[in-house]
Amino acid sequence: MFAVFGTPMTLIENLRQQQVPVFGLNPKTIKDVLQDLYNLGSLLGQEETAKQLIDQTLSAITTMQKRGSSTPTLPKVYLETWPQEPYYTFGPGSFGDDLIRIAGGENLGASADEAYPALSTDYILFENPDAIVLAYSVSGNPLEQVKSRPGWQTVSAVVQNKILVPADPNIYLRPGPRIPQALDELARFLHPNWF
Repeated sequence: MFAVFGTPMTLIENLRQQQVPVFGLNPKTIKDVLQDLYNLGSLLGQEETAKQLIDQTLSAITTMQKRGSSTPTLPKVYLETWPQEPYYTFGPGSFGDDLIRIAGGENLGASADEAYPALSTDYILFENPDAIVLAYSVSGNPLEQVKSRPGWQTVSAVVQNKILVPADPNIYLRPGPRIPQALDELARFLHPNWF
């Protein structure tokens, strides 16, 4: 049994009392994800598969870093994980912060005091992001919902129509082996000239 962040402790304790092995995962950064892949591969006797996933991820990171090394200015990116105020995003020491930075962006939440900060409308409007990523699933048209928020019509990302609604927001929310997919999609959105 593998337990990930958010698994109720009562369930984990019940499994342990029944002699069911439990291995806990709670990756916070991309480095943590790579370590967890290695550990899982070892635990399951799938070292080669784990090595391939780790190598793919490291290759994607290296590629993005090379492409970004000659980019003089980085767009300010607001990756929204909750569509109501207070709006949630990724702060320092988080998986999302790593994704934005590696894909060639400056994270709007990087100056927060925590890894998953809540932001006010006033803060977001003041910071004026160049690009917005809506990493959640909602009914209706999330793009139009953002554009209709009071005051947001002046935000650079809204004016320039630089808003990404991912087909699968989970690649931005769930740290795992789909890091290369998230990096590729985000970098293509932020820097189409890289490709």
